[in-house]
Amino acid sequence: MPKVATIGKVQKEYSFNTSSTDLNGDEIYYFFDWGDGTNSSWLGPFESGEEVTAYHQWNDAAEYEIKVEAKDIYGSKSGWSESAVVQILTLKPKIISGFISEKIEIDEFITFKADLLIVFPSNYYIYYYGETIVVSKDHFGRIWPNFVVGVFNATILSESYTSGINPSDYRIFKSLYHNIKKTN
Repeated sequence: MPKVATIGKVQKEYSFNTSSTDLNGDEIYYFFDWGDGTNSSWLGPFESGEEVTAYHQWNDAAEYEIKVEAKDIYGSKSGWSESAVVQILTLKPKIISGFISEKIEIDEFITFKADLLIVFPSNYYIYYYGETIVVSKDHFGRIWPNFVVGVFNATILSESYTSGINPSDYRIFKSLYHNIKKTN
């Protein structure tokens, strides 16, 4: 099975590694199915047991199943590996401020759960309890264990518990932001 990152960005190239061993020690070719209707074509030949790297980028945000097949130089195939899933995201600039939990760093991303967040420009939405937010590590802002404020390249993975608010109703967050800014 190819080793993959679990999340990635649209139009960024990622590397995928795999290896296999031929019982006879024959050289091996690999064929990656990228899950988006494209493939690597047969790559190789490579030495039996050698780790092989293939590269791919996706043009659309979606969840993709990646799998790989091996064959030796005589055409004997392995069958498909188990699928590995990668979530490709489109990140857009957003101003985010509020309370968070479950902050996790994954490769080039930081994910966290919203406890109570306000996000602009999402039509001034408040995200409650459990919405998963993904932000790129290249941001202008601060992420503490329980609070976040700043401008981030971000996406919200689910929006089932959102509610729109009037821009004038965010004065609590604005006041909180100014108080935090004074203490830093």
